[in-house]
Amino acid sequence: MKALLRLSPEITTKAAKTRARFTRRTAENLRLALGASGLAGRVRAEHARIYLEYDDPKALEVARRVFGVLSVSPAHEETWVDLPTLLRTAERLMADRVKGKTFAVRARVADTGLGLSGQRINEELGTILCAYGRVNLDAPDVTVRIEVRNGRIHYYSARLPAEGGMPVGVGGRAIVMLSAGYDSAVAAWLMMRRGIQVEFVSCRLGGEAHERAVVAVANRLSRVWAPGIRSRLVIVPFEETVERIRRDVAGKYAQLVLKRLMYRTAERFARTLHADAIVTGESVGQVSSQTLPNLRALTLEAREPFFRPLLGHSKAEIMDLAKRVGTHHLSSGVPEYCALGARPATSATAREVADQEARVGFDDEAVAAGATWRELPAEDDQPGTELTVPELPDGAVVLDIRTPPERRGREIPGAREVDPLSVIRQPHVLDADARYVVVCDQGQRSLWFARRLRDLGFQARSLAR
Repeated sequence: MKALLRLSPEITTKAAKTRARFTRRTAENLRLALGASGLAGRVRAEHARIYLEYDDPKALEVARRVFGVLSVSPAHEETWVDLPTLLRTAERLMADRVKGKTFAVRARVADTGLGLSGQRINEELGTILCAYGRVNLDAPDVTVRIEVRNGRIHYYSARLPAEGGMPVGVGGRAIVMLSAGYDSAVAAWLMMRRGIQVEFVSCRLGGEAHERAVVAVANRLSRVWAPGIRSRLVIVPFEETVERIRRDVAGKYAQLVLKRLMYRTAERFARTLHADAIVTGESVGQVSSQTLPNLRALTLEAREPFFRPLLGHSKAEIMDLAKRVGTHHLSSGVPEYCALGARPATSATAREVADQEARVGFDDEAVAAGATWRELPAEDDQPGTELTVPELPDGAVVLDIRTPPERRGREIPGAREVDPLSVIRQPHVLDADARYVVVCDQGQRSLWFARRLRDLGFQARSLAR
């Protein structure tokens, strides 16, 4: 079986050398996508067309998701002989398709040496097919298409829409700050659609659960939209940084300082990976921290360019795009890991953010050194069920790491209120023989802290929420 792939106008309108380079890249990305999907296929690129030979119809769906491809049409290919042969073949292939329907014939002849025009084919084939259907050039039920190019003829009538855009890899490389929420995944997809090859950096705020969610979203973007194209996911442990922000930063600046430290981390990896820019999923006014003054304050002293492709999108528009991308269901159950309680300032200055940031004593080199790298698509890690308990067991010491507002009205009798950072730095304050259960408000901080206590040699679990 064969198919004809039309390319995006953003490719076909380029100058000859650029068009040829983009066409070759689209064809190569298609080969990679087929191989990564376990499908066989032969890909041939010519001018503004790509021709695909395939055995499994699934190859057509893969082709529709390759950026740079505008449409995919299953086609019948023949070698050029003469016009009467073309007309007989077209009648045989199209008679049943137009029977009892309205139709139009659209022929294109790229081989000027044949002395043949597309209009002549339109007229003569249209006359033949009138025995089966009725001509309607404005809104036909079926459009019969004929292409004569390089001594071959392609006959087809269906055009399966594809994503268009530009082939991944022609527009440089960018770091995407991936959170597993709706926004960052859609921002990544939009940049990929513009030909950008993306790498992902995720600042892990919610322990293993957050990491699994990030891996799932990154895998979806890699497997579906850039299969076979190298992409990496860097997971940076940020839980202890969040604890320091909770303790040392004024509440209304906590969210902004967290973002700025995440930006600094992304900048470090952008230099490591030779990326040209950093991409975020922010949009103006979506939440209190994403006002224009705040966004300016966060990046005023940045050393790398920051791109925000969703800047003018509403949340509803972003969620609709997430459904199109295929990440909506993955992001729908992800909690807001960035929330730090207090309402953020809406008109912070760069100096205010810098002053608050200095209180944290953030060492981006040390934090980056603890990062883990994953080649995408990565294995989806399963949760460590041994780290959680459904209810408080008898004899366990409860470590309550909730903030005072979170505990108010929901105190746990006998619980020991602790600061996780203090315990990590001075673990001798705990009894090495005791069994501990860690409690927080949503279950993510407690899971992270239980893991850290395990690493320090204690018997610890998290209370499931």
